[in-house]
This record gives sequence, structure tokens and C-alpha cells, in this order.
Amino acid sequence: NSGTIFGVYNGIYLSRSSSVTGAITNEATGTIAASSGSGAAILLSSGSTVGSITNHGVIAGGSGGIWLSINTGSPTGGFGGSSVTGDITNTGIISGSSTGIALGSGSSIDGSIVNSGTIAGNPAPWSGPITRLDLVRYGDHGMGDVRTPITLDWVRLHRADAPAAPPANVPIPKVITPNEEGGA
Repeated sequence: NSGTIFGVYNGIYLSRSSSVTGAITNEATGTIAASSGSGAAILLSSGSTVGSITNHGVIAGGSGGIWLSINTGSPTGGFGGSSVTGDITNTGIISGSSTGIALGSGSSIDGSIVNSGTIAGNPAPWSGPITRLDLVRYGDHGMGDVRTPITLDWVRLHRADAPAAPPANVPIPKVITPNEEGGA
């Protein structure tokens, strides 16, 4: 896309196990947008997949820029979480009033999120290195519509151009390796 893709609810919407085997690419002159307060510029729902998402322009949704969602129980919906089988790469702006990029329970990004632009949601934008990362399950998981913490055995977050080890003389609160304190 090098023009404008606009929807009232969603700009691009894949549902019911739909797939784009290649990429969704938004060029520097492109805009993918949705105006609804609950909509997303790009929404993958109910088991849908896309190969990769590359943004050099603007992806702006009412609630979320890019949202990967699970079937909400609709009898006409697809099955399971949605996925990006490659990377989400951003050199432009991905934004929404709640989240820049959101993954619902069971959804996944098999590649990486590579960002040298801005990914913005409430309360603050992500521009460049990660300064805060929250992993939460959101939605009805038998406990009402609440946020539920996610427990990880281990995780390593880094920029694609970062060295394998942290820089010297940088304080690290705690490094936990697998098999330590219950890790796998």
C-alpha cells in the first residue's frame, strides 16, 4: 500500500482462518487506518495468519494499530489465535488509543518485532529501545473481562543490532537462566 486504506471499524480485517501467505506492506506514503474507538488498523481474528507486516508509513487504529485476536466464541468464527508467521518491522508509526501492537490469548508472532520508528499506545510510545514491556492476557478467561498476568520461564529481549551480552558496567537487577529458580 502506498495510498490510503481506511475503514470505519478496521482498515484491514482477516477473519475465520483467512490468510495472506505473503506480506502486508505499507510504504512511506501509505496509511492504513480505522476510525472506530474499538477498531484496529490491521485486525487478524479467529485463526487468521499473515506472513509478515512491514510498515514505513502510518498504521493507526481507533483502539489498536495491529491486533491479533482469538475467536470470541462466535458460531460463525474461525478457530484459535491468529499469527504473523514472520516479522513485524516498523520504521514509521504504529499507533492506537490503547495499544500499538496487541496479541490476544493464543495469538503469536513467530518472528521478531523490529522497530526503528514509533509504536505508540496508552500511556506512552515505544520509540527505539524497549523501556517497558508488559505481557498480559486480556479478555474473558473464565474470570470476567480482566487482565491476567503471564508467567514466563525465561525471556531475552534485545534489539536486532544488540550484542549477545549486555554492555560492561551496566547494572542488571537479576539474570535468571533456564533451570534456575524453576526455569525449564
